[in-house]
This record gives sequence, C-alpha cells and structure tokens, in this order.
Amino acid sequence: MLIGRVEIERLIPHSGSMCLLDSVLQWDDDSITCSTASHRREDNPFYTNEELDSVALVEYGAQAAAVHAGLIQQGMGEGGTAYIGAVKNLQIHEATVDTAIDSLKIEARCILNNIDGAIYQIDCGATDRTIITARVVLVLAD
Repeated sequence: MLIGRVEIERLIPHSGSMCLLDSVLQWDDDSITCSTASHRREDNPFYTNEELDSVALVEYGAQAAAVHAGLIQQGMGEGGTAYIGAVKNLQIHEATVDTAIDSLKIEARCILNNIDGAIYQIDCGATDRTIITARVVLVLAD
C-alpha cells in the first residue's frame, strides 16, 4: 500500500463510509491504481437489497480519479476539490458486484488535464475481469 485511507480522505470531498477506496497501490503522472473491499461492507452507502449495483462503481472510479488529481495538484503546490461533471461511454459488463471478490481494483488514466478539470478513463473490477469502464469528466471547484 502506497497511500492509505486517511490520506485518501484528505484528497476527496468524502469521508467515513462514503470514502469508497481503501488504498492507492500505484500512481504516476498519468494514472492511478486503487484497491478496496468496501463493496463487501454493509455500511456502503450504495449497498441495497443485499447487493451492490455495478453502476455504483462509477463513483469508485471517480474517487480514484479525484485522488489522482489531488496528488498531481499537491505536487504542483495547488489545491482544490474535483467533482463529477459528466460520465460518458459507460459499459457495464456485470449487473452487480460479486461480494465473493476479495478486493476490487480501480484504475483511472488521465486523458486530459487542464486548469478547469480533467477527463479520466476508468476501469473497475477484479484482478481477473472488468466489471465497468467509463470516461469521467472531473470539474475542479473554485
């Protein structure tokens, strides 16, 4: 683990059970890989009827992208919080997230980054399969 939950909560506008990521496994200027087991927790705010709809993984990917944007901004001596502005090209490969998966892997790759926000390609799933992919537009708050 490169970065833990406490640091993640400092980089995104979520805490407690709404912070869906447990750790950052890797990051560089272009991408980030995160891990979590929050899909198995009953206090997960997206957990309904004893399951997690896969569309909720968009938020997981957006949080990973926001963590990446925050880490990049820290390195540049800047600050600001990123919010979801749009979701595009969403592909759902499985309707629900299998709780038998020990840990989810969330990858976000920055496609475009500027002063107003960024565009990320997100891929969420298990080590052996992709559950969702999407493009997320992040908007930086003033």
